[in-house]
This record gives sequence, C-alpha cells and structure tokens, in this order.
Amino acid sequence: MSLNVLISELREYQLNKNTYKGLLMSDFNLLYQPKLKDGVIVGLEALLRPVDVEKTLPEFFAEVEDNMALDLAVMKRCLEDIAKFDIQIPVSINIYPTSVLNDYFVFSAIKQLKGKNVSLELVEHQGVELSDEFLSHVALLKDNGIKLSIDDFGKDFARADLALTIGADEVKFDRSLVHDIEKNYSKFKHLSFLYSKIKTLCTHKVVFEGVENKRQKELIELFAEKPTIQGFYFYPAMPLEEIVELDCFSNLEQDAPVEALLRMSLDLDYKLYNFLIENNIEDVQSEEVNRFIEDHDILGVVHNEDVKTTLSNLRDIYFNNTSIIANGVVSMLDSAEKLVIMRNEQGVVIFDNAAHRELVGTSIVGVKPQEIIHENESYRLCLEKDKNLLQDEHLMFHKDKEFFEGIEYDTIREKMVYNGKKFIIATVCPSNTGLMDVTKDELTKCYTRSFLKYHLASYDNRIVAFLDMNGFKAINDNYGHRIGDNCLVDFACLLRSSLREKDVVIRYGGDEFVIVFDSSAYEDIENRLNALNAKMARYFAEKGFDLSFAYGLSKVVNHDIDAAIELADKNMYSAKRRFKRQLSVDYVI
Repeated sequence: MSLNVLISELREYQLNKNTYKGLLMSDFNLLYQPKLKDGVIVGLEALLRPVDVEKTLPEFFAEVEDNMALDLAVMKRCLEDIAKFDIQIPVSINIYPTSVLNDYFVFSAIKQLKGKNVSLELVEHQGVELSDEFLSHVALLKDNGIKLSIDDFGKDFARADLALTIGADEVKFDRSLVHDIEKNYSKFKHLSFLYSKIKTLCTHKVVFEGVENKRQKELIELFAEKPTIQGFYFYPAMPLEEIVELDCFSNLEQDAPVEALLRMSLDLDYKLYNFLIENNIEDVQSEEVNRFIEDHDILGVVHNEDVKTTLSNLRDIYFNNTSIIANGVVSMLDSAEKLVIMRNEQGVVIFDNAAHRELVGTSIVGVKPQEIIHENESYRLCLEKDKNLLQDEHLMFHKDKEFFEGIEYDTIREKMVYNGKKFIIATVCPSNTGLMDVTKDELTKCYTRSFLKYHLASYDNRIVAFLDMNGFKAINDNYGHRIGDNCLVDFACLLRSSLREKDVVIRYGGDEFVIVFDSSAYEDIENRLNALNAKMARYFAEKGFDLSFAYGLSKVVNHDIDAAIELADKNMYSAKRRFKRQLSVDYVI
C-alpha cells in the first residue's frame, strides 16, 4: 500500500471515528483472565463481554460489520485499562488474522503497542493462508517489538505450521486438548507429545487453557515443570480492579525463559539441514558432510573419522532421544546434590548439572572457554588440570582439594573415552563428606542450616555473627508475606554482596541469619556490620520500610560451631532488647 492510500484510509477512519469510538466502545466491556505460574499471576488475557447481558458472544460478533475496527477498539480499551491500573505484567488481546492483512491495522498497532507489554493473540486462524503479505506484516510487527501468540492451538486441528512460520512468542493450548485428560490416557499422552514438540521447535512459552480441576493441573505438571495455566480452576475472567487485589497478583514480570539450544548455537541438526539443501548435497555419507559436522560439532560428541559412525551418533543424539532409561540417567545426574560437570578435549562444557548451574548462576554448556576465563580467570586453572589428566596416558582419574567461600572441597576428575575422543567428568563435594548436602535456601539463595553439620576445621577461631531483622514482623503484618519475602530477598542479597568471598552466609530460620566470617578480629567485624546495618537501613527507608538488624558475636572454640552460634544468639537478644529501649542499633560481644 502506498503512503497516499494509507493516509486516505486514516482520514476515512478519522471521519468515521464517532461510530468507531462510540457504538463499538460503548457496546462492550473487557474482563481479564489471569495466567498463573507457580501460584503467581504472570499474565492476563483481555476478553470481550457485551454490555447487554442478554446478548451472547456469538450474537454480538454476528452484529459486528468490521472485525478490524473491533480489534482496534479492544486494543484502545485495553490500553486504557492498563494505564489506569499501572499493569506491568504481560497482557494479551485477541485479534482476527484478517486484521494483520490490513496496512492500517498494522500501522495503528505499531503506533499504539510499541514499547508496551501487550501481545496479540491470533484467533480463528484455522483458515489462515501463510501468504507473503501476511508474513511480511507479521515480520513488521515483530520487528517493532510486538509479540504474537497463537490462541486455541489444537482446536479443530493444530496449526503447528502457523506457529513455526511466524515464530510465535507464545502458544496457547486449546481447552479441548486439556478436556478429559484425567479420564483418557491417550488424550494425556497426546497433550504431553504436543507440548514437547512445541517447546522443542517453537517456544518455551506455552499456556494451558481450560484447566478446570486440580487433577488436570497435577497431570500437566507431570510433564511440564511450573506450567503456565489459565482456567476456571484458578480464576474466571474478572474485572481488572478485582484482579489487582488478589494475593497472587504481584505485578512483576517474570524472567523470560532462556531458549538454551538457540542461545548456545547447539543446533547442529538445523545447520546440517540448511547445508544439505543449499549446497544440493546428494550423498549424506560424503566426506564433505563429515567435515561440515566436524566444524559445527561444538560439544564434540557427534563427529567421528568414519562418516557412518558420525551419522549414527547424529541420529542417536539429535533424533532418537526418546529413551526412558537415558532420560532417567541424565535426570539423576542433573538433580545430584554434588556438582557435576563434563568437558571435552577443547575445554567446552557438554554438561553441567543443576547444582553447578546454581553455583555459577547459569549454564555454561557450549560456551567458548575463553569467554568463561574472561569472566573468571580461575577457570583457566580448571582447564589446566583437565589437560594434565587428558595428556597422561597412565592416569584415568585425579583427586585434589580446592577452596570456595572458605570451605574445603574435594574435586575428582575422571577421564573417559567416547566416540574415540577423550572427555573429563568432574564431581565436586565438601571434603570428607562424599556428597553435596549443602543445599541453599530457595528464597534467599543463602546456605541453609544443614550446611553447619560439616563442622569443618576451618571454622576454628573464626567469628560467628547471629543476625535478627528489626521490623520484619511489622512488614509482614502490615503488607503481607509477599512483600515480606521480597524484603528477605533484598536483605540477603545486600548481605552477600557486602561480605568477603570467604565469608559464609546462612539463613538460619525465618528472619535470622548466621555469618561465619573468615576473620578472628572482633573490631574489624563490628565496623563492617555497623556500616552494613546503616546501608541496610538507608536502602529500606527509600522503599518506605523501617528495617535493620540486631546482631551478636562470638568466636568458634575447639571446633564447636554450635556452641558459638548459641552464644552469638544470646548476645544478639541482649542487643535486641537494647534496640527496643534505645530505638537504635547495638551490638554485643
């Protein structure tokens, strides 16, 4: 469409704006149905409802002459609601695919939605043709940051081609896929199959619509970890003013899931597919194909000098990945309490388990070693130790000791050979324990009190501080536990970031924390804690909260850390009583 024609259409809509903004806008209201993940509202869907309560939705839509005008009216009303209630979480609105074919709609959507946390859900898309015009308009919307969702996926027939072709940011499984999964095993398996394929091929953002009972929710959770669910089991469509009052409404956008395979470029199958098509390769068993796989096999687990073996490895790893036993073994390693990491001869990580990912803060699978060293120079030593073992023809494993946060750990490296190549699998656990039972608190990411059972010799003569938060109960009572939890997280984050690398922070229980300092100097620790307390008070005061902490100190004698904590706790309560009398922070030794 030329600019002049577009301007002409804009003028025509302006001339008819009284009808567009009057009749349509006054004939409907918007309700919003929450989408929940892990018990928290993470998104909303705007749903049109006729003002005339005696009129059904089909009757209302039958009277609409211009679907695009209706879509624009819904968009305008939704943006007004979002502004009125300052909604920060994602909100989606339903639109007809035919609207996407219209230049004026695309122009208007970009103008109104760019920079907004609003996505467009394509409804009634069963008959949509993936024409060049449709796809070019979709690309224009996405280029301007507007997300697209496929609504009612699986209704009548699944439009996987639509979801894949437009690169849908979200796919919403229709209620018909969820209906009766608690009564029909075949339907349950079909749903889990579709979820696996969409998650692998398209997007990790999948919403299960029409969940109406607890059993359906529990069955979905068998194959989907922390699924996003929308349905009457949680909430129906509601006025926005009621939603913002719900306890599970935090108005904080959740972190977007990392598309791990795409981020790390581990898509060897995709690259090989394009290579074969673009170069018109006739023989997949050619040396040319084998060299290509060698160049793009980042993990080093596919390529072999024999091209037939290479292709066999490719099939096993990238396509035949349905082995229950194999999945079970990987899951067992991933959930192990000890740290587990595997590297190839080039130092590229091919596996890191959940404990390792939590320690590092992310997965480093497929990341170039030099990039990791750039962020953490000590990683170079890990690779050098790998290299020593790899080059020693007589040695198959090696054990040494390393220190982290002042604690001694045993690191065991074992050399293994697969596909004619050498790999290192390393496990890390506290010395003299044999397992990594040093779990971290899920909320604050501090160590739990179970950490203390190791009674490591390195605790002797170290100062222990017992901290108890002042004002925390009042925050819980006045603002609720969700705000209280947020304060706990902020408190713990400030605590950890303000201490030294070898100091150990433990959430002892509730709003109580224990710090084992890598020091025996009382005066130095007193100064550090007083400065930290002042920093804490300022930070929370800026948020409108009166929050600080009282503390007591003691020294570990004869390796008895339990006695040291008990004494520090007693000293803390003395300081707590003085705090209440003096309304100021105190400390005691």
